[in-house]
Amino acid sequence: TKRFPGYDSESKSFNADVHRQHIFAQHIANYMRTLEEEDEEAYKRQFSQYIKHGISADA
Repeated sequence: TKRFPGYDSESKSFNADVHRQHIFAQHIANYMRTLEEEDEEAYKRQFSQYIKHGISADA
């Protein structure tokens, strides 16, 4: 579990919620929302295939 997202090496603890969010790509959805708000053109370039296939951050 030391390499899993959600593992804190300092406290040697594991946060299963953080790991679950990574499994279900919530970190990508959060990035999509942030980029869409901050830089629409960069969002369109970065996620052009997602947009083409109708995939949104909330899908």
